[in-house]
Amino acid sequence: MSIVEVNLETGVSVVESDLKSLQSNNTVFSLYEMPTDGKGFIIFYLSKITSRPIKFIFRLKDDFSGNETTRQGASVRVYDYYNPEKSCMKQYSINPNKANTVAMACEGGEQCKCVQSQCSQPVDDELFRMASAVAKEQNAAKKRTLPKPVEKLMEYACNFEKANYVVYVTIVTVANDTQRNVRFASSTVKEVLLQGGGNIRVGDAFDFEWQTDCAHPAFEVGQPYYVIGKDISSERYDLMGTTLVINPRYKELLGRVMNNFAAELKKNNGCTN
Repeated sequence: MSIVEVNLETGVSVVESDLKSLQSNNTVFSLYEMPTDGKGFIIFYLSKITSRPIKFIFRLKDDFSGNETTRQGASVRVYDYYNPEKSCMKQYSINPNKANTVAMACEGGEQCKCVQSQCSQPVDDELFRMASAVAKEQNAAKKRTLPKPVEKLMEYACNFEKANYVVYVTIVTVANDTQRNVRFASSTVKEVLLQGGGNIRVGDAFDFEWQTDCAHPAFEVGQPYYVIGKDISSERYDLMGTTLVINPRYKELLGRVMNNFAAELKKNNGCTN
């Protein structure tokens, strides 16, 4: 099964009647998912993706009333449901003054990959769906076979090729560096759950940066996040590659998952391996 995940810009909502019409007239996908208010994201479930172009045509309603220059672009991500690490992402914006294309990096003229694949990938919804499946399963034997989000997070955080630290931070500022084409954020460390190779302490200032082409993370000032990453070697940590940024406010169930993940790290005093 393939997933097409369409993230929406701030203040934008989808006209759901268009999705229902598309669903009834299109044999490519049989199911879609979205919040009840139509904001945030749309997820299409496809049986397969072929070389034939697939068109998703639907209207968006824009109710954004802030400064347009502060609104970040959104993204479309395509990945395999059973192997989400194999994905491709493209950024877009409904603002005609913003670029809506993404540079492609190609090798030998045959294989191309989205530059966005180097960006930190959002996992909030994936973890939420995993936790929901476990919570809804009534059969105890089958429930034991389902992937557990806390176990998956522990495996990831303790795989030192991908990560060696976990921190819980509150964002203080978010800004742009137009000369370097990066966004950066400053934060305050609230909890150090996995120390890694650095000497991180509660109360430390922790700074991040990431390419403006990356739609994720979408930090909000004053809000908390979990950051799982590796190799802190500079004053401003690069949020690219294998780094995970998780928003515990995404869903109440995800917040409970992250609390349990933090408790597991504390119980083990980090990783057991």
